[in-house]
Amino acid sequence: MPPEISGFLQTKTEGDGRRTFWKELNPFFEHAKMSGWISENPLAKLVQPDWSKARRLIYTPPQYAKLLETAETNDEYVLRFLVLAGAGFVRVQELLKTSKAKEVLQWGRYPTEY
Repeated sequence: MPPEISGFLQTKTEGDGRRTFWKELNPFFEHAKMSGWISENPLAKLVQPDWSKARRLIYTPPQYAKLLETAETNDEYVLRFLVLAGAGFVRVQELLKTSKAKEVLQWGRYPTEY
């Protein structure tokens, strides 16, 4: 029912979490409706939030400089990540491995076998 779905979506983080679940649930319910499993899409009764405006926070230059200074004294790998991701050279997906099958940059000190 729509109230239960709304309650479920409210348990997810605002922004990406809710948006992801909405985007995944909507085609499922549309398919269920077309297949005759349900009479109508329960998401149609809910007001879809406006996701056109990203709510991402962006570090100011002084905040980013402080991050770099802290990483420089504490963790060289975090420093590398901040420089590559923060300067816009590499996407986060190319830096962090999310599954065993994914290939990412090698962070070792020496080149591995080719």
